[in-house]
Formats: sequence, C-alpha cells, structure tokens
Amino acid sequence: MKKNTWVKALLGLFTVMLVTLLAACGSNNASSGNDGASKSGKTTTITFWHGMNGPYQTAINEIISDFNKSQSKYKVVGTAQGNYTALQQKIMAAAKSKSLPVIAQTTYTTVPDYSKQGFIESLDNYALKGSDKLTDADLKDIYPTFLTSSKYDGQYYSVPFSKSTRILYYNSDLMKKYNIKMPTAGKISKKMAKN
Repeated sequence: MKKNTWVKALLGLFTVMLVTLLAACGSNNASSGNDGASKSGKTTTITFWHGMNGPYQTAINEIISDFNKSQSKYKVVGTAQGNYTALQQKIMAAAKSKSLPVIAQTTYTTVPDYSKQGFIESLDNYALKGSDKLTDADLKDIYPTFLTSSKYDGQYYSVPFSKSTRILYYNSDLMKKYNIKMPTAGKISKKMAKN
C-alpha cells in the first residue's frame, strides 16, 4: 500500500470511526465523558490500542500527533500495549470487562473470533460508504491480497496496517528437474487469501 493512501486511510478512519472496531461489545469508551463523546459537545477522544514498538511506535505516534493537530473535533489517544501477543490478551480481557478501546490493532486471523464473539464492528459503513469513504483509486492502491485479508464473511473488518509483503523463493533447477510448474501470482494470492 502506498504511504499516502495508507496515511489517508488511517487518518480518515480515525475521523469517522467513533464506535468502530471494538465498540460493539458495549465499551463505554465510545460514549462516556472520559473516553468518548462528551455530552457537552467537547472534543471526542478515540482510544487506540496498538502493538507497535521502537521506530514503528515513533512513526504511529507522529501520525496520531499530526492528525490531532489537523482538527479539533477528535483526539486520538494511542497506547502501545507491548507486543502483538500482549495486545491480543488485553483485548480479550477488555472484552470480558466491557472496557474495550474504540479502535485497536489486531491480526487478520483474530477477526473471525472477534466477529463471532460480537465485539468487532464492520468497517463497511465507515470506510466504504458516505462522504469520507475510501475511493476506488484508494482501494486499488492497496495490494489485492492485503485488501482481501481485510474482509471476513463478506464485510471489511480491518484495514492493512502493518503488513509485510510475502515473498516466495524457489530453486528453478529443482523445479525443472522434477518438472514442477511454477504457480502464477494470481493463484498464490487466491490460495493465501483463503488461508
């Protein structure tokens, strides 16, 4: 995903996702005076948990800071939760205690479990519909495999955030020796999207 589209997608989602990723479980963060929309019309705070460390944490903090400086309606408060394992444990504990953040980073493999347990909300109404939606050009700017892995049960529940491009290495001499045909990129992408 190109950096400008990634930043646009992330900042756009911060803007419109007041009750998004993990709010469906009854999190008080999306509606309380402390972490959510205040009843007096003041700035809405959006809690964001992530598993970024080191330079990645510095980068996400800069993006959050730039977004917060760009407007006064919303304030994103990012909190590093250690690493991915610790983050997922904290999300599960917060779901049980109904104290989830408004948005959180997760791996695409946890989305089905979160959906089945009812504490994740589809992003379709936030990112794909309305005036702030991602355009067709924005969506085409995302690697197809990354976009496909953001979908579960016909709906988008995530956006590519900290993805790595998969690379396949092979020994062409052995492939020729055993008469093995190299699969095309499209077949590889489809198979990876199913897994």
